[in-house]
Amino acid sequence: MNQSDPSQSIEIPTVGARFAEASTAEEWRARGASMLSEHKNYVAAATCFRNAGDVVGWLSATAEARRTRAEAAASATERNKNFDGAARCHLMHAAAVAVPAHGGG
Repeated sequence: MNQSDPSQSIEIPTVGARFAEASTAEEWRARGASMLSEHKNYVAAATCFRNAGDVVGWLSATAEARRTRAEAAASATERNKNFDGAARCHLMHAAAVAVPAHGGG
């Protein structure tokens, strides 16, 4: 496993093949926001944000997926691994929000 990949061991399901064929980035982003806030389905939200090309949304959803996986983990090793992954996602999320994507300043 790649230690620098915060989504390691998070399985990302396919979210509706029909939706995928006909959806714009904005539609994916809206669906991701719904999955994140209304449904608390963090893995599906991460998929939607990834499909939208929304790195900030993907990091946020992946961090929450790792956090919930850590809270449910039976072993301390699994719990620590997932809390570490969640923390890395939150740090990358903060950096992504702080630095404008366009590179201008």
